[in-house]
Amino acid sequence: MLAVDGLAVIGTIGFFGPAAALLAIVTVAVIRDRRLVARDNEEAEQRENPLD
Repeated sequence: MLAVDGLAVIGTIGFFGPAAALLAIVTVAVIRDRRLVARDNEEAEQRENPLD
């Protein structure tokens, strides 16, 4: 019985570990993309409206 419980824990970690890693990678990529887009938009705005 103990061996079966150990395998269940390993199986659970084997599923949720990679899922959590993938979720973290996607989250970081989305945040990075939004920051880059915001920076590009800010630079474009500064080029359109130069401060004299």
